Amino acid sequence: MEPRFTPAEPSRYRTRPYFVELWDAVEREHSVRITLHDHSGRLMLSDGDMLRAKGNIHACGYCRFLRKHQIDACINHCHWRIMREAARIAGPFVHRCHAGAVELVLPLMVHNEHLATVFAGTFRDAGTEPPPGWSALQKALYQELPVWHGSALPGLLRALQMFGAAALAFAEEERFHARKGRDRRAEIEAFFQHSVGVRDIGLGDLASQLGLSPSRTSHVLREEFQKTFSEMLSASRIRSACRLLTAGELSIRQIALLTGFNDEYYFSRIFRRETGLPPGRYRDRGRLLDDFRSARGKKY
Repeated sequence: MEPRFTPAEPSRYRTRPYFVELWDAVEREHSVRITLHDHSGRLMLSDGDMLRAKGNIHACGYCRFLRKHQIDACINHCHWRIMREAARIAGPFVHRCHAGAVELVLPLMVHNEHLATVFAGTFRDAGTEPPPGWSALQKALYQELPVWHGSALPGLLRALQMFGAAALAFAEEERFHARKGRDRRAEIEAFFQHSVGVRDIGLGDLASQLGLSPSRTSHVLREEFQKTFSEMLSASRIRSACRLLTAGELSIRQIALLTGFNDEYYFSRIFRRETGLPPGRYRDRGRLLDDFRSARGKKY
């Protein structure tokens, strides 16, 4: 009997759940947690969301403990200092954080542009003894981390390089197919989704993408959305800020900068005007809703 083959459905490989399966498989294969920091927007999908919900947050128990007790130090280290170092080195490196945790860091570079950063870990250094100031819980959680061995570097690095390339290709492919057959209204919405972090974006940039004059583009915005360019951009930035407030633990100032605002005070004023709540209250409300949904989902 001749073998029979069932063709795979190509569209399945352009779905977020499929990429999450790939993400999980790499983590299982190498016994690591992968965290992905996308600071360019190139890994966002066509709906404006991340490749994986909360995929930008270090998920191990030790990191969760640190975020609870040392959140400012964690944010300054992972979201700012390591980002600058990754852009400077433009290649993989191993780093040790302020609390002794070891990770492999891989900057995702395209044409010498630093688009995103992949973290793999979290490990402990066998030669590091917890200092006297650590609590018993912190010491216990640190000791639970697997020990970093340099011999694991080549295999883990190859896996991360393939993972990073797959992430960039997947996001680009998903956005491309979402754009096919899309009308002008959807193209405009996508433009604003992917421009939230650009401070000097303007009407001329949208006009260039649409192949129209600035005056005609302004008329199209009024016609399609009943809004000006500034109103559209502000609304898109606020939507992105809402996602960041509920999906992670960045400070208000950092979220303001990531969503294109010059300072947290102006951001807070605009956010309250658009949502009716200050950013801190919005974040607290989102956490309460998450706790409520989790409680309802428990089986007693």
